[in-house]
Amino acid sequence: MPTYRHTRYLKIGISCALILLAILYWADIFEARTKVDQNLLLIIAAAVLVAIIPWEWLQSLKAGPLEFAINRPQVQNVLNKIGLDRIENETLRQFLANHSSDLEAIAGSRILWIDDRPEEIVGQRRLFRALRLEIVTAISTNDAVRLLHENPDFDLIITDIQRGGESYLCIEGYRDHSDADRYTDHKGITWYKIHEGVNFIVSLHRDKARDERISGELVKKIPVIFYAAYDRKRLVEFTRPVRDLIPEVDICNDPNSLVAKTIARLSEIHARPIQYPTAKVPTAVRGGTTAPDGAEAIE
Repeated sequence: MPTYRHTRYLKIGISCALILLAILYWADIFEARTKVDQNLLLIIAAAVLVAIIPWEWLQSLKAGPLEFAINRPQVQNVLNKIGLDRIENETLRQFLANHSSDLEAIAGSRILWIDDRPEEIVGQRRLFRALRLEIVTAISTNDAVRLLHENPDFDLIITDIQRGGESYLCIEGYRDHSDADRYTDHKGITWYKIHEGVNFIVSLHRDKARDERISGELVKKIPVIFYAAYDRKRLVEFTRPVRDLIPEVDICNDPNSLVAKTIARLSEIHARPIQYPTAKVPTAVRGGTTAPDGAEAIE
């Protein structure tokens, strides 16, 4: 991916090429003992312009989806706050620098992160908090259901695949590998507990009873990223039930990919218009009392 460093090298390369061309052209003219023509003047002028263009202009150059804007004050503020020098991963540090404008836009986003081994994702969570993302963790499916019931206002769900706990939805006819933790209930239905994370996301989109409990229509709109340390082939196979139901679900198995997909997803969300209601939803009358009349919404 092009970076501001590559842009600087490109500028130097173009300047050198134009200067060399001007020298060669001048040598031909000198040898032929002819007058300097307009072509030479144009080449010299182009070389001078490339050489004197302010570096700041190139750093704010937009090229399609890319923007070289590393020295904009608001961007520098973001990078200073997250402390890029603290990040040992050079690839990740460069990626964040290139996407600094996106980081400014997604600041404040809320992420529900479901993992039964939170001690293994401490580094990732700390980085996300440094990027000013709000992380709410759940160590089980039951915990995630409770959090979604209390407040379903999340921009993104990140979940693992395998964790302990009761499966909320059976995936019939699905086989992963021979040592899968599965059992058959009294109705003859097979449940696969090894992929609790997959079962949970599927249930959010299918279980009508749960829809009523945690405002399912709102929850269904939350994008999902599966993050697990499986090889790509197994990760694709294990998440097939979810991807068949939700094709746009993301999967990743390394920390750098997780950061890239998270920023991309949140950037898409924040590019959408905010649907702000024009009136408050009326509260249901309880206990036989009469609702007050004359209340009007402020528009």
